[in-house]
Amino acid sequence: MTASNEFDPQEIRIRAGDVVEWRNTSRGAQTVTLLRAAAPMLVALPTGALEFDSGRIASGATYRRQFTIGGRYQYLSTTNAGVTMAGVVLVLDR
Repeated sequence: MTASNEFDPQEIRIRAGDVVEWRNTSRGAQTVTLLRAAAPMLVALPTGALEFDSGRIASGATYRRQFTIGGRYQYLSTTNAGVTMAGVVLVLDR
């Protein structure tokens, strides 16, 4: 999460079972949100995967999540009104 309100990188590829860590280098709190109710057109996840929300991640803090089901996870930050800050985790089967 950068000061320019972006996830960097915006898309990553990992293997099932890997852990992703987001580090907030912006000046304000951010979230990593994968809840359909937050933005049904922007959020997506594979069948069988659970939705999640990091809660507010303070500047300088991190959030970690393990991905065990292969597929495409489209997530966003819900803290920037009027700004779409989105990213993708592509999880490849082992």
